[in-house]
Amino acid sequence: MRERTSELTSAAEEGLSAIALVKAFAQAGHEQRRFATAARRSAAARLRMVRVRAVFQPLAELTAGIGTAAVAWAGASQVLAGRLSLGSLVVFLSYLASLYTPIQGLSRVASSLQRAMVGAECVTAILDVPPGLKDRGGARLPPVTGQVDVRHVTFGYRPGRPALRDVSFSIAPGEVVALIGPSGAGKTTIVSLLLSYYDPGQGTVSLGRHPLRDFDAASCRCQVAAVLQEPMLFDATIAENIRYGRLDATDAEVAAAAAIARADAFIGELPGQYETVVGSRGARLSGGQRQRLAIARAVVKAAPVLVLDEATSALDPGTEAEVLQALRSACPDAAVLLVAHRYSAVRFADRALVLEGGRLVAQGTPAELLSSEDRFGWFTQVAGPTPAPPRQGG
Repeated sequence: MRERTSELTSAAEEGLSAIALVKAFAQAGHEQRRFATAARRSAAARLRMVRVRAVFQPLAELTAGIGTAAVAWAGASQVLAGRLSLGSLVVFLSYLASLYTPIQGLSRVASSLQRAMVGAECVTAILDVPPGLKDRGGARLPPVTGQVDVRHVTFGYRPGRPALRDVSFSIAPGEVVALIGPSGAGKTTIVSLLLSYYDPGQGTVSLGRHPLRDFDAASCRCQVAAVLQEPMLFDATIAENIRYGRLDATDAEVAAAAAIARADAFIGELPGQYETVVGSRGARLSGGQRQRLAIARAVVKAAPVLVLDEATSALDPGTEAEVLQALRSACPDAAVLLVAHRYSAVRFADRALVLEGGRLVAQGTPAELLSSEDRFGWFTQVAGPTPAPPRQGG
């Protein structure tokens, strides 16, 4: 019953959370049928449980009654034969009643025990999942400068299948480095290593010349501000979502961060402005608005390392240019890692690194890579067509 109820809840949650997608593909009927199937299976499991309980508990009561009657008949026979006193029989029956009472209670506990066992199995299954990052313990990472060093890193999510192969690069304070490459090249894996989600299998990842594996993971993450691919927002006010980057940020700092992310314009048009509740996962905002709030949240953290993982993919080129220029001015000493596919974003970087198949295959300025059509044709497609030369004559 617990398993079927879980399936029913999952079907309802998925269908409701993806309501826009369901409507876009006209699959409301399919989702209704899927929910109805899960509901029937859940109801059938519950009915089976009720039937078992309806049989089991009365059976336990009947067994107790038959046992008491049998003892009373045998005892009465002994009393009539003069081998047992009536008082002894009465005392024995009272002790028997005291014995049956907890046994009957155990029969009522049996169904609760079964449900608890199912829950315990689910909890155990979760606890037995090996963590992606073992508890480092160790000291807290001290405040560092914006210096990132990745040295000979080889890492794989599964044994024998490395996602990164001997990758090495550095980002100096104040430098903006773009990380580009086809899908599956390992760009997001590098972001995960910088955020201490995993330890590299080989090599080191360092901030400010300090290897991350030597320090507590939480203290390492305090030195990195990240805007991830999916801009996650809480069902709270705009100010609270921005202040999540640094809980002691003042209202003036929150407003300044919103201005850098070019979010102040649309915030000012909202009825509640910074006190507007954005809804679950920011459902009341557009994709571009959610991204700008996520950027503002990273800015207000004022960390020495800033990671932008497809952080401007939902912005138009004009707004994207304004946001990236403002970030460079607002974070002049931060080391910035910019993961992007569009040349409109990559062109703001001082240097670009090219990942292919988990290897760092090239680096240079964005303009140099754009000219390498014979080697990085996918990059020219992302960047957009090269302008045609002007026509001669009329």
